[in-house]
Amino acid sequence: MAAFCTAAIILLAACDSGQGAPIPTAQPPPQAAESASPAAGCAPQGGTCRGDLAAGTYTTTTFRPAITYTVPDGWINGLDLPGNFLLSRTVDPDENFYGSNGINLMADVAPAAQDCAEAAEPAVGRTAQEITRWLAGLPGLKSTTPRSTSIGGWSGFTVDLTLADTWKRSCPFADEPVLPLTISGDPAQFHLTRTIAVKGLSQRAYVLDRPDGKNLLILVLDIPGGVAFDDYLKIAAPVVESLRFAP
Repeated sequence: MAAFCTAAIILLAACDSGQGAPIPTAQPPPQAAESASPAAGCAPQGGTCRGDLAAGTYTTTTFRPAITYTVPDGWINGLDLPGNFLLSRTVDPDENFYGSNGINLMADVAPAAQDCAEAAEPAVGRTAQEITRWLAGLPGLKSTTPRSTSIGGWSGFTVDLTLADTWKRSCPFADEPVLPLTISGDPAQFHLTRTIAVKGLSQRAYVLDRPDGKNLLILVLDIPGGVAFDDYLKIAAPVVESLRFAP
């Protein structure tokens, strides 16, 4: 796969559609275009990301809903886009920026079509319970039983996911076994985003129900080569638990 299209999160506006032609990329929102020199640690097309962070409490600039978060030293804010936000550590393994360990937030996700189309899977609801139950039931995944959770006053469900060793199917955008999980975004708003499962990757998905009837996905990713998944969850937990959402 091409750079910036590897591992569990694919920003489709920057990748090939699998049909031989790149997907048109809309212009970034004005806030994301203002900075000609991205901050150190920001991903390409990272929007209004802050880059390297000192220990402290911050608020997203472009991501909606606005989120306040607290990190210790050694963390990076690599994306701050209308529908995508990313935090990772400087010491974590990094295949490329979109294939690193990290805490990824996505606004209003839908279950991804299992035929690899850039569309939602039909007849699956979008509440936290419906999405996590659907994920846990996918035949290509090893998963925990979804359990209830609450973060920042928003309730939802969480589930741990890894790709089953027996899964052999792939998609046109990948050259290895892959399983689409969620899709989100509006092409008119800069990025369409798909999350996937690939071999060796462990992830914990928190899906929260928003007061406006939409949802929020928090995805904690752990790629091979770093700390064990359980250890990374302990590292990420204080940051995830610090999240607070604008009304």
